[in-house]
Amino acid sequence: VDAVHGVRVFADLVPGVLVDTEPGAMEALLQLEAAAAELPAFHAVATQLHVLGEARETSGA
Repeated sequence: VDAVHGVRVFADLVPGVLVDTEPGAMEALLQLEAAAAELPAFHAVATQLHVLGEARETSGA
């Protein structure tokens, strides 16, 4: 595994009406999500994890 990112760490916790009506709320939420995505402490509360990996070459047996 090369990297793990949390997805929707806070988005599901913020009421949609707040994001839709409060000026700048969507941008602030996106910035918060981006900042928290790579922090392992927030992976447990993320609704999804995006895991990046690379296949290793195996020796033939």
